[in-house]
Amino acid sequence: MENYHKALRIEPNNSDLYLLLADALSRQQRWDGAKVFYQMAIELDKNNAQAYVGLSNICLQNNQKEKATDLLVRANRIDSD
Repeated sequence: MENYHKALRIEPNNSDLYLLLADALSRQQRWDGAKVFYQMAIELDKNNAQAYVGLSNICLQNNQKEKATDLLVRANRIDSD
């Protein structure tokens, strides 16, 4: 994790780094931290479909099925463009 944080200090506007960190936290089931970094990735790049998918998975973990579905639809729209 420390390497991701170091990279973010060098490139704080790199949405892919936020996505990688969010994915790593998600694999560790650290949902709150992952959610923050997925949201940051989306804030930097509204067309980051993978971040929407990751955020959708967190919503499913929190039993927010409707929100999860909405996020997946949005990711699908991005990928189809």
